[in-house]
Amino acid sequence: MELIQTDPNLASVIDRFGISFENYKLPLTEACKKSNVDSRFVMAIYNAFDCGSDYFPADELQQFPVRNLIEYLIKTHLYYLNNKLPKLEKLIDALITNYGNSELMLFKLKDFFVEYRKNLIHHIYSEERALFPYILKLINAAENVNNPHPLHTLLEDYSLAQFTTDHDHADNELHELGKRIRNYSEVNHHRAQVAMILDELKQFENDLALHGRLEDEVLLPRARQLEDAIKAKLQSLCVNN
Repeated sequence: MELIQTDPNLASVIDRFGISFENYKLPLTEACKKSNVDSRFVMAIYNAFDCGSDYFPADELQQFPVRNLIEYLIKTHLYYLNNKLPKLEKLIDALITNYGNSELMLFKLKDFFVEYRKNLIHHIYSEERALFPYILKLINAAENVNNPHPLHTLLEDYSLAQFTTDHDHADNELHELGKRIRNYSEVNHHRAQVAMILDELKQFENDLALHGRLEDEVLLPRARQLEDAIKAKLQSLCVNN
């Protein structure tokens, strides 16, 4: 795909849709068709990454099925857990191997990263174990609103009001990690050695910011619409009964 050739860093975005590397040379629509993926959805996500922080196609993304968005978000979580976090840790460990014997600050940086990773993993698990399953249940319930008992149970056990996002917190921690590494670099004149880490952090920060907007500006508003519709239907059923 020409898209990948113009910016190889965006290959990870395409990969999250399960489009195999052997199909990268095909036109996007054909590659998506072979992988049973909606090319319009792929393109909307891709453009959000490619066009920078000033562009976010919230209205366009609202038009796609919620299940598609959740599937993409889960695959992005896997990308963070299996790729981004291990790569960052490996780069930090390499820096410690080269300079850690004489510089305690590097070990403090590693401790900060480990705490950040723990918090991010906790946030991911809370979404995948509670939020996403609840939204999927809302979708199923919206298709069968004539059976009120399980709907009452669903809404009593969980609600979107219970879920508060920590995206700003995660972004701030990642920004703080980058700031500490820059300060270390300036003091110790290891600019060349930390350049790769800073570049990786910047990519991760941008990725995480977009991920947060997908949840806050697209997924959660759609989920609230479903939740409100189900509550209204339940009230209607109670009045009629």
